[in-house]
Amino acid sequence: MSKQVKLLFTILAIVAGAITLKVLLSDQEAESDGTITFILIDASQEEVINEEVDFHIGDTIFDIINREYEVVCADEDYKPDPTCSYNSPYGKAILEINDVTTDWYSSFLALYINNQYANYGVSKLPYNDGDTIRFSWTPLSWKRQMRLPYLPHVLRYYLFKNKY
Repeated sequence: MSKQVKLLFTILAIVAGAITLKVLLSDQEAESDGTITFILIDASQEEVINEEVDFHIGDTIFDIINREYEVVCADEDYKPDPTCSYNSPYGKAILEINDVTTDWYSSFLALYINNQYANYGVSKLPYNDGDTIRFSWTPLSWKRQMRLPYLPHVLRYYLFKNKY
């Protein structure tokens, strides 16, 4: 056999070995770095999810729930965006988790960490091992519903972000 053919077989063997090693290693999940308790409350105020969820260092709360559940975020106009590509200065706004849905006009998913109302969106909120993260479907008052559709979406967000 010529040197070129031997070299080609050697390269193919190395590539095949590397691919096999990568496949074997990718099947092993890294152990978690901690857990949070995730609670989801629906429109009837029933707990539809209450479970411990693993996280890894560097995960945001959004990363954790997006990995475990079906999530739909708001885009810059507060319309549903299943890709969750928009990130406001305060973080992502969640419109739907599994089948618990809000439209942001008459209701929203209030975010609490250890029973404290969150000051930031789900992608920017700090958390620690053992924390409880709760999303609670929350109606807006009829007065707020009457006012809100007339304000531009972004202005509404900045004016009322911590008031409902």
